[in-house]
Amino acid sequence: MPPRAFDILGFGAVAVDDLLYVEEYPPADSKVPVRRRVRQCGGLTGTALVAAARLGARCAYTGVLGDDELSRIVIDNFASEGIDVAHCVRRPDARPGHSVILVDVVDTTGCGDVFHGAYAAALAEGRDLADRVGFASAAAALKATRAGGQAGIPPRTVVETFLGARR
Repeated sequence: MPPRAFDILGFGAVAVDDLLYVEEYPPADSKVPVRRRVRQCGGLTGTALVAAARLGARCAYTGVLGDDELSRIVIDNFASEGIDVAHCVRRPDARPGHSVILVDVVDTTGCGDVFHGAYAAALAEGRDLADRVGFASAAAALKATRAGGQAGIPPRTVVETFLGARR
């Protein structure tokens, strides 16, 4: 049997997130200054695939994206993460999701998605249940220490070091 082209095939939600950093959430009917704005890719499937790829899994995405700027950002992001997009369908009227997220102190955006991606990567490696859960929990916990759904995803070396320090 020939080797598989990928370990994990993702299909589903991908998005572009605009993170707006504020000192505190604004009270109702008021405004606060935006201190910083960062654009990143996100979405449940997109973030899980990036997590799995950074943790060593060979990943591919299939879904429908358009020819617009946001779709190009998603495609370019997947390419930079080594995620195969050859199975992605392009339609002129399709678009990824687009979110605006206010961030004040702790940004847990994407932690659950990172858990899913890390769990899938560990499953593809053949790890047992306890090891999969521990590996995925560590990756998600480390993600919570950094802002952004995908920018904060740790590489495999960081997760392994973190786990090794706790054994």
